[in-house]
Amino acid sequence: CVWLRGRNGAGKTTLLRVLIGLLPADEGQVRWPIAGAAVPLQPNLLYIGHATALKEDLSVLEALQFLARLQGLPADPAQLDAALGRLSLQGHAQRRVRTLSQGQRRRLALARLALDTSRRLWVLDEPLEALDEPGQLAVQALLQQHLSGGGSLLVTSHLPLGDGLAPRLEVRLGPGEG
Repeated sequence: CVWLRGRNGAGKTTLLRVLIGLLPADEGQVRWPIAGAAVPLQPNLLYIGHATALKEDLSVLEALQFLARLQGLPADPAQLDAALGRLSLQGHAQRRVRTLSQGQRRRLALARLALDTSRRLWVLDEPLEALDEPGQLAVQALLQQHLSGGGSLLVTSHLPLGDGLAPRLEVRLGPGEG
Protein backbone atom coordinates (compact mmCIF):
# COMPACT_ATOMS: atom_id res chain seq x y z
CA CYS A 1 0.00 0.00 0.00
CA VAL A 2 1.44 3.34 -1.11
CA TRP A 3 -0.37 6.49 0.04
CA LEU A 4 0.23 9.69 -1.93
CA ARG A 5 -0.53 12.72 0.20
CA GLY A 6 -0.34 16.44 -0.30
CA ARG A 7 -2.28 19.66 -0.37
CA ASN A 8 -4.67 20.56 -3.19
CA GLY A 9 -2.66 21.29 -6.31
CA ALA A 10 0.43 19.41 -5.15
CA GLY A 11 0.27 17.04 -8.13
CA LYS A 12 -1.17 13.82 -6.71
CA THR A 13 -3.66 13.20 -9.51
CA THR A 14 -1.14 14.22 -12.16
CA LEU A 15 1.43 11.81 -10.73
CA LEU A 16 -1.09 8.96 -10.73
CA ARG A 17 -1.98 9.68 -14.35
CA VAL A 18 1.69 9.76 -15.38
CA LEU A 19 2.41 6.52 -13.51
CA ILE A 20 -0.36 4.62 -15.30
CA GLY A 21 0.33 6.12 -18.72
CA LEU A 22 -2.62 8.49 -19.13
CA LEU A 23 -0.26 11.48 -19.26
CA PRO A 24 3.30 11.69 -20.56
CA ALA A 25 6.06 12.54 -18.11
CA ASP A 26 7.61 16.00 -18.61
CA GLU A 27 11.01 14.44 -17.98
CA GLY A 28 12.44 10.96 -17.50
CA GLN A 29 10.44 7.77 -17.77
CA VAL A 30 8.25 5.53 -15.66
CA ARG A 31 9.62 2.05 -15.07
CA TRP A 32 7.70 -0.58 -13.13
CA PRO A 33 9.68 -3.19 -11.17
CA ILE A 34 8.27 -6.49 -12.37
CA ALA A 35 9.82 -9.90 -11.73
CA GLY A 36 13.10 -8.38 -10.60
CA ALA A 37 13.61 -6.13 -13.62
CA ALA A 38 12.49 -2.54 -14.15
CA VAL A 39 10.45 -2.41 -17.34
CA PRO A 40 8.78 0.55 -19.08
CA LEU A 41 5.40 -1.19 -19.12
CA GLN A 42 2.39 -0.45 -17.01
CA PRO A 43 1.38 -3.41 -14.89
CA ASN A 44 -2.01 -5.05 -14.88
CA LEU A 45 -4.01 -2.52 -12.91
CA LEU A 46 -7.46 -1.24 -12.09
CA TYR A 47 -7.70 2.56 -12.10
CA ILE A 48 -10.55 4.57 -10.63
CA GLY A 49 -10.02 8.29 -10.94
CA HIS A 50 -11.57 11.32 -9.36
CA ALA A 51 -14.43 11.41 -11.85
CA THR A 52 -16.98 8.61 -11.50
CA ALA A 53 -17.10 7.82 -15.26
CA LEU A 54 -20.79 6.97 -15.03
CA LYS A 55 -23.32 7.41 -17.84
CA GLU A 56 -26.27 9.43 -16.51
CA ASP A 57 -28.97 7.60 -18.51
CA LEU A 58 -27.98 4.08 -17.51
CA SER A 59 -29.50 2.27 -14.56
CA VAL A 60 -27.23 1.55 -11.60
CA LEU A 61 -27.03 -2.10 -12.67
CA GLU A 62 -26.29 -1.23 -16.31
CA ALA A 63 -23.60 1.25 -15.28
CA LEU A 64 -21.84 -1.28 -13.06
CA GLN A 65 -22.12 -3.96 -15.75
CA PHE A 66 -20.59 -1.59 -18.32
CA LEU A 67 -17.68 -0.62 -16.04
CA ALA A 68 -17.08 -4.25 -15.12
CA ARG A 69 -16.93 -5.41 -18.73
CA LEU A 70 -14.70 -2.47 -19.64
CA GLN A 71 -12.17 -3.63 -17.05
CA GLY A 72 -12.53 -7.36 -17.74
CA LEU A 73 -14.32 -8.05 -14.46
CA PRO A 74 -17.15 -10.54 -13.84
CA ALA A 75 -20.50 -9.09 -14.89
CA ASP A 76 -23.09 -11.78 -14.19
CA PRO A 77 -26.22 -10.62 -12.32
CA ALA A 78 -25.46 -12.41 -9.03
CA GLN A 79 -21.96 -10.93 -8.79
CA LEU A 80 -23.22 -7.47 -9.73
CA ASP A 81 -25.95 -7.66 -7.07
CA ALA A 82 -23.41 -8.77 -4.46
CA ALA A 83 -21.08 -5.89 -5.39
CA LEU A 84 -23.94 -3.38 -5.10
CA GLY A 85 -24.78 -4.87 -1.72
CA ARG A 86 -21.20 -4.44 -0.47
CA LEU A 87 -21.55 -0.70 -1.17
CA SER A 88 -25.10 -0.39 0.25
CA LEU A 89 -26.70 0.12 -3.15
CA GLN A 90 -28.99 -2.91 -2.99
CA GLY A 91 -32.49 -1.86 -3.96
CA HIS A 92 -31.14 0.84 -6.31
CA ALA A 93 -30.29 -1.39 -9.27
CA GLN A 94 -33.03 -0.01 -11.54
CA ARG A 95 -32.60 3.67 -10.61
CA ARG A 96 -31.02 5.94 -13.21
CA VAL A 97 -27.55 7.17 -12.36
CA ARG A 98 -28.71 10.78 -12.75
CA THR A 99 -31.00 10.34 -9.71
CA LEU A 100 -28.19 9.32 -7.35
CA SER A 101 -26.53 11.58 -4.81
CA GLN A 102 -22.80 12.30 -5.20
CA GLY A 103 -22.00 9.78 -2.47
CA GLN A 104 -24.12 7.09 -4.14
CA ARG A 105 -22.38 7.78 -7.47
CA ARG A 106 -19.01 7.37 -5.79
CA ARG A 107 -20.15 4.09 -4.21
CA LEU A 108 -21.34 2.88 -7.60
CA ALA A 109 -18.03 3.76 -9.27
CA LEU A 110 -16.19 1.90 -6.50
CA ALA A 111 -18.51 -1.13 -6.56
CA ARG A 112 -16.34 -2.67 -9.28
CA LEU A 113 -13.68 -3.17 -6.61
CA ALA A 114 -15.98 -5.77 -5.06
CA LEU A 115 -15.91 -7.65 -8.38
CA ASP A 116 -12.12 -7.79 -8.67
CA THR A 117 -10.63 -10.85 -7.00
CA SER A 118 -7.27 -10.53 -8.75
CA ARG A 119 -4.05 -9.56 -7.04
CA ARG A 120 -3.39 -6.68 -9.39
CA LEU A 121 -2.52 -3.10 -8.54
CA TRP A 122 -5.44 -0.85 -7.69
CA VAL A 123 -4.75 2.82 -8.42
CA LEU A 124 -7.37 4.94 -6.69
CA ASP A 125 -7.67 8.73 -6.69
CA GLU A 126 -9.50 9.92 -3.55
CA PRO A 127 -11.70 6.82 -3.17
CA LEU A 128 -13.19 8.05 0.13
CA GLU A 129 -14.27 11.43 -1.23
CA ALA A 130 -18.00 12.25 -0.93
CA LEU A 131 -18.66 9.16 1.18
CA ASP A 132 -20.39 9.13 4.55
CA GLU A 133 -18.91 7.05 7.37
CA PRO A 134 -20.67 3.78 6.37
CA GLY A 135 -19.49 4.28 2.78
CA GLN A 136 -15.93 4.91 3.92
CA LEU A 137 -16.00 1.79 6.08
CA ALA A 138 -17.29 -0.31 3.17
CA VAL A 139 -14.54 0.93 0.85
CA GLN A 140 -11.89 0.50 3.55
CA ALA A 141 -13.04 -3.11 4.01
CA LEU A 142 -12.64 -3.73 0.26
CA LEU A 143 -9.15 -2.20 0.31
CA GLN A 144 -8.15 -4.32 3.31
CA GLN A 145 -9.51 -7.47 1.67
CA HIS A 146 -7.54 -6.71 -1.50
CA LEU A 147 -4.30 -6.15 0.41
CA SER A 148 -4.86 -9.26 2.55
CA GLY A 149 -5.33 -11.29 -0.63
CA GLY A 150 -1.94 -10.22 -2.00
CA GLY A 151 -3.09 -7.22 -4.04
CA SER A 152 -1.36 -3.85 -4.17
CA LEU A 153 -2.74 -0.35 -3.70
CA LEU A 154 -1.58 3.09 -4.84
CA VAL A 155 -3.98 5.64 -3.40
CA THR A 156 -4.43 9.36 -2.89
CA SER A 157 -6.61 10.48 -0.01
CA HIS A 158 -7.06 13.51 2.18
CA LEU A 159 -8.77 11.25 4.70
CA PRO A 160 -7.09 8.59 6.83
CA LEU A 161 -7.09 5.23 5.08
CA GLY A 162 -8.51 3.44 8.11
CA ASP A 163 -7.54 0.70 10.53
CA GLY A 164 -5.62 -2.15 8.98
CA LEU A 165 -4.55 -0.07 6.00
CA ALA A 166 -1.25 1.24 7.29
CA PRO A 167 0.67 2.17 4.15
CA ARG A 168 3.99 0.49 3.56
CA LEU A 169 5.12 3.78 2.03
CA GLU A 170 3.70 7.27 2.48
CA VAL A 171 4.74 9.86 -0.12
CA ARG A 172 4.09 13.51 0.60
CA LEU A 173 3.96 15.88 -2.37
CA GLY A 174 4.10 19.63 -2.00
CA PRO A 175 3.65 22.46 -1.77
CA GLY A 176 0.33 23.00 -3.65
CA GLU A 177 -2.42 25.30 -2.43
CA GLY A 178 -4.30 25.28 0.86
